[in-house]
Amino acid sequence: MLSAVVAFALAGSIVGCTPQSTPSPAPSSSSSTFSSDAEAFAAAEATYRAYVDATNARRVDPTSLPNPNDFLSGQALDDEISTASTLDERGWRITGETKIASIRHVTNELGFPLLRVCLDASATRVLDRSGSDVTPTDRTTVQSLAVKFAKRSSGVQIVDSVTSAESC
Repeated sequence: MLSAVVAFALAGSIVGCTPQSTPSPAPSSSSSTFSSDAEAFAAAEATYRAYVDATNARRVDPTSLPNPNDFLSGQALDDEISTASTLDERGWRITGETKIASIRHVTNELGFPLLRVCLDASATRVLDRSGSDVTPTDRTTVQSLAVKFAKRSSGVQIVDSVTSAESC
């Protein structure tokens, strides 16, 4: 499975995120819940925006901080590591910025926020080792995602992100 932020740039060339699936809520615990829906959604949105900013910065400077992986845990982190490995194996890199087209607060099950995010990757390109553009011509450039978050001791983290059937 691929990181949702880069899956759009690669659509058609690598197996992408699980389509039309909604992440299931994780078990609740008092240390991982929020005091209100408003707090949960604000933290989740801020975290997602920071993650996209960090990902875009890493495309320009591989040593930039914060590391985008710092915003991830669970399945989301596993997917990101797998994506990085696949890109490396193929000798590909992604250039350009992914932009957040919209964010909508959907639900807050058991204290864990779920956001519908529409990402626009139309300004991104996939380049091979020689710098040639290998971006699939038929890729989806704007994609709807269901993104799930959890409160961890290190802060709010993205724990899962899957493509959604909802249109942007």
